[in-house]
Amino acid sequence: MMLSEVFMVRKRPTYTPEFKVEAVRLAHVGDKSVSQVAQDLGVSETTLREWMERAERSKAAVAPAGPLSAEERQELQRLRRENARLQMERDFLKKSPTGGLASLRDPSSPRSRDEVPGHPGGEGQLPRRPHVRVSERVALGLLRLGIAP
Repeated sequence: MMLSEVFMVRKRPTYTPEFKVEAVRLAHVGDKSVSQVAQDLGVSETTLREWMERAERSKAAVAPAGPLSAEERQELQRLRRENARLQMERDFLKKSPTGGLASLRDPSSPRSRDEVPGHPGGEGQLPRRPHVRVSERVALGLLRLGIAP
């Protein structure tokens, strides 16, 4: 007796996709039971039922549920408009130099060179000597143009 005869491995049969589709069709359409169709095809009933479940899942995932109702159509239009608006806002924020986050800056964090501090007293007159860095003398000259003598 050879070693290969002792350890005989049963090879699992493979079936083509076309065979599986036809088997599922026969199980659905025919007047025979699922177990009878499986027996006729030489497949286990469990295997045929698995193929049938997979076919149902893939059919449900691919096929639409039918035409849209009026409410669904209105909601779809509303969602498409909202999506377009959000995409425009996102694109605008992507293009802005601060990434749209300038208004979210912590007031205690250091200012950038482009920012000019407001008057500590609030609205109204600008102070005579506004707080502007030396490197921003041009901005200081422009500010002084706006101050009445």
